[in-house]
Amino acid sequence: MATFADEMAATALEMLREYGEDGVLRRITPGSGPAHNPGPGTPANYPCTLYPDRYRVTERNGTRIEAGDKMVLLATEGIPSEPTVADQLIIRGQAHKVINVDEISAQGQAIMWIVQARR
Repeated sequence: MATFADEMAATALEMLREYGEDGVLRRITPGSGPAHNPGPGTPANYPCTLYPDRYRVTERNGTRIEAGDKMVLLATEGIPSEPTVADQLIIRGQAHKVINVDEISAQGQAIMWIVQARR
């Protein structure tokens, strides 16, 4: 029997699929060299469903949220763990740096993430 959190996650995914678009979460694994010079990292791309939006003028303050930042609703499906500031989101073919991540959860289960992304 599906739990409330399972139902919420399914509903969120359904809405993101209907109104959102395909994107990619890119996670760079550090190189294997010594800590002071690890070398180039290895990218791992995770296809995802997302809904990019903009922050309203009243939400932007020029320090934490800058003009041009995107507020991205990101489905949890296909992503092994919560995004971090070391990750990138590929939105419409353009790489965006992850600045901040907030989790929306129910009963301790992640339903989706709200990601602040910046080019």
